[in-house]
This record gives sequence, structure tokens and C-alpha cells, in this order.
Amino acid sequence: ILKFWREVGNLKKGDNTSAFPVITQFVFDILCLPHSSACVERIFSIINLNKTKVRNRLSTESLIGILHTKRYIHENGRNCYILSLQI
Repeated sequence: ILKFWREVGNLKKGDNTSAFPVITQFVFDILCLPHSSACVERIFSIINLNKTKVRNRLSTESLIGILHTKRYIHENGRNCYILSLQI
């Protein structure tokens, strides 16, 4: 798709100006938009798994701490039993 629209964008009129400047800019603007909201939905899902009816008074700071800790554990291939933090 990008190759095609680059070629369309490179087409010139007789006076050497771009033949389709508006449509090519519009297409490139549209193509840069995210195709899904899966990343955001994944974060909301993780939040809902942690902020349950039993833990409904969890503060925003605590929830952020839990999310950062879970991400750190996941990214470093560890588990909570062998996690050692350097403070």
C-alpha cells in the first residue's frame, strides 16, 4: 500500500507540480493511525484483574505500583518468589 501511494505522490503534472498532493497527504495521514486499540484494552483488562470488588479501595498509586511491578517481573523473566529489588 505504501509503495503504491508513494508512486501516486511522485506523479507530476505538466508544470512539474504534484498531480495529487491532497489525496496522497490524506492517505498517509490515515495510514499512520493505529489499526486497533488492543494495547489500551489490554491495560484496562490488567487493571480490572487487579482492582476487584474485594480490592475496590486500592489507591491509584498502589495500582500503578502493582502494574509496574508486574511489568518488571514479566520483562525480566522472573517470578515473585525470586524477585530481588535494589533500592
